[in-house]
This record gives sequence, C-alpha cells and structure tokens, in this order.
Amino acid sequence: MKFFGKCTIVVLIMIGTCSAGRAQDYGFQNYDIVYITSEDASNDLSLELLQVIDTTSAILVNELETLLYIDRQLGIDAIMIDNQSLDLIDIDWLQEMYSNGVVILTIDLSSQNISDLLSVEIEDVYSVTEDSLFLMLSSFDLTATNEYGLEVSTSSEGFAIVDIGNGDSYDDLYSSLFGQLRFIREQKRIFFRGS
Repeated sequence: MKFFGKCTIVVLIMIGTCSAGRAQDYGFQNYDIVYITSEDASNDLSLELLQVIDTTSAILVNELETLLYIDRQLGIDAIMIDNQSLDLIDIDWLQEMYSNGVVILTIDLSSQNISDLLSVEIEDVYSVTEDSLFLMLSSFDLTATNEYGLEVSTSSEGFAIVDIGNGDSYDDLYSSLFGQLRFIREQKRIFFRGS
C-alpha cells in the first residue's frame, strides 16, 4: 500500500481471497488513484475499504499539500473521498479536477455533500446506509485549437452507483471504476489526436 503524508503504518491481512494481483487483473496499475482521508480515519479504515485501496493501487493521502504534489508529479486519474476527507479538500481544485476528467469516487457521502463538493445537481435517489455505498462521477470538458485555428470542444458526464449493502459486489465496483477510467482516457486520446 502506498502512503503519502505523515507516516502511518497499516497492516493489511486478507482473509479468504487474496487481492494480490487484483490491480493487475483490472488494469489499475496503469492509473494514478488517490484515496483522501484524515490521518485519524486512515488508522480506522474497514477491512473492505483497505481491500479497495489495495485492489485499485490507490495512494492514501491525508494532507492537501501532498495531494497537490502528487497531482503535479503524476497526474491523478481518480480520487476517492469519504466523510473524513471533506475538510481536507480544496473545493475549487476538486471541481477543476472533475471537469478535467478525473473520476470522483465517493464513499458513503450524501447527495447534498456531493452537490456541494462538485457543484452538480445530484438527485437524492439513494440513501446512505451503514453498508458501503459508492457513487462514481466522471465529467470532462475539453477544448483545443485544431490545425485550422478553430476551437473545438467535447464534453461528457458519467454516473454510477455501486451499493455493496444491496447486492452489488466489489467486482461491480472495480469493473465500473475501470470502465470509467478507460473511457475517459480513450476519449481524451481521440479528442487530442483529432484536434
């Protein structure tokens, strides 16, 4: 498990199926994913969330400066946020990341929290329970100047709900996240190649 910020050691013991190699199974090793949470909360993550972090090869971050550093050095493809990360996030930065095609994966956040964070309308079509509810949002607005000096643009929005407490599986989460990441990368490649 990769960790940036103040040093915290997390021991992950997998019971049952082993997630080693899972990032490679889904292709997550080709993407830079961060999980933002407070330092205190990072010590109390559930076994299930630790498995999600491990499977997606996410970098655990608990400081805004570290998050911005990772973005400058690696670029970020997806950001996972939970209730503990709300105070750590610069909302303007997060909205810019979202509009630039970074997948935002929320964990047990209310629709109001998500609307406030991303400045988007989210209907309250789900209720947050004690079981893990993952809401995945993706968006991009791309603009470039083509070889004729004309400005061209494209945009897209995506939305997916994975509700572990109501029959969805973690494989559904991984497949959906990977699908969103792959779609955005491909759309950006096509757009910038053709502009």
